Amino acid sequence: MNEGYEAKKGDAIFRNSHHHGGFGLIATQYAKSKGATIIGTTSTESDAELVKAHGVDHVIVYTKEDTVQRVSWITNGGWSRRGG
Repeated sequence: MNEGYEAKKGDAIFRNSHHHGGFGLIATQYAKSKGATIIGTTSTESDAELVKAHGVDHVIVYTKEDTVQRVSWITNGGWSRRGG
């Protein structure tokens, strides 16, 4: 799991649609063990409770909140949208 990026203390890791599959939850627990803060999205409140129980620090219910705005708030503006 360290080939792409090795998570470390102080990092904020964003995982989209966090509740899908076991790998996402394992990756979350691994990053948490390295000291990272985990931000995840999900579509329902019940899924939000599940991912919180697996260590996600900040859960964004994307059907109710603006994801970009909330991530920016959580990271004190330290996150920017990348890509095309």
